[in-house]
Amino acid sequence: MTVENDTNFDEMMEFAEMKIIWDSQREEKLYAINESALYAQIKRKGKSVGHLLRRFEMMIIGANVLVAVVLLGMALLNRSDAYYDYLLPIIYLAYALLALVWRRGRRQEDIRFTPTMLGELDKAIWQVNYLIRRSRELIFIYMVPVTLLVCGKLFYDGQIFFGLAMVLVMGGAGLLADRWEIKKCYLPQKQSLESLRATLVAAEG
Repeated sequence: MTVENDTNFDEMMEFAEMKIIWDSQREEKLYAINESALYAQIKRKGKSVGHLLRRFEMMIIGANVLVAVVLLGMALLNRSDAYYDYLLPIIYLAYALLALVWRRGRRQEDIRFTPTMLGELDKAIWQVNYLIRRSRELIFIYMVPVTLLVCGKLFYDGQIFFGLAMVLVMGGAGLLADRWEIKKCYLPQKQSLESLRATLVAAEG
């Protein structure tokens, strides 16, 4: 092999080594870009879930306070002396306070998740599960007692058939609305987050 051939061979080897290094850097850069995009996507999904959760909490608190104020105002304007007319507003205020306690406990739970990609995903999944659980609980600890109380008042006033109709309408509507919200809003979010988490865990493994 001549000196010229040796030189050409060395240049080819150098070029091949440089190409390997360049490809390696390119792959690392590409991975970094993908990781950044993935983290941004996780944050967007987490923000979306957080928005759903805050809207749920504020709606429960606000609706209960509003109904309590309206009912109490009506009782005072009518100068009612019936205990029932003051009991119902108190129950609604109690529900608003219960929702505030739930919110405080939930925010304390949020703090325990680490600010990493996997931590953000776990937090979002936990929040969706929290939403689903609370939505299902509301049917029993909110709709049922209030519905029975309203219908009890109607029974007491002699409006039995109207009371039975109210039980069916309020209970059925509440149950259907709850199932629709879970199916259309919360479960798709949960499935998307769990799929993303499985992808992330597989990539890290």
